[in-house]
Amino acid sequence: YEVITPSVRQVARNQFGCQKLEGARLENQPTTKSDCYGSHWDERHYYTEFMGAILSDEVNIFSALTLAMMEDSGWYKPNYNLASVS
Repeated sequence: YEVITPSVRQVARNQFGCQKLEGARLENQPTTKSDCYGSHWDERHYYTEFMGAILSDEVNIFSALTLAMMEDSGWYKPNYNLASVS
């Protein structure tokens, strides 16, 4: 599963330096008994991301990727200058 909205697609392309990416990968397996497929960013690609499948005890950041997802929802106008790098 992938999120292929315009802002998410561009952030993923910029983050990985690949303008051919279709979007940002979502977790493809449940990480807890109550979790479902595609409910978080893929842990392998976005380990320290706040919206990753597993919360870290050390660091959880809001990256441009999550801000882009929020923007594409139509509910938020994020300030990308405040984003951290995942």
